[in-house]
Amino acid sequence: KGPADRDASHYAHTYEVKVDGMSCENCVKRIANAFNAMPGTMASVDLASGIATVRTLPCSETWYGMTYLSDLDCVKSALSDMRSRGIYPDRLLD
Repeated sequence: KGPADRDASHYAHTYEVKVDGMSCENCVKRIANAFNAMPGTMASVDLASGIATVRTLPCSETWYGMTYLSDLDCVKSALSDMRSRGIYPDRLLD
């Protein structure tokens, strides 16, 4: 699995995301596959550092993330709306 476009120069933004709880290469693959299942993303994950490097294509959609528990309702609502409009997958991992 992976992104359709594997040329990193096409991706406008790069983010580093700390991922806790990984203990093996299967964890790495599951996390990378989850990010890569999202349209317009290309990700790689490093087990030793616990860092996922996520590149995104330019887009007009708003990206949502959750830092605080108080963000939960806003993020859940936004993801639900995006799923209903067909721009975000119902399931990231099968």
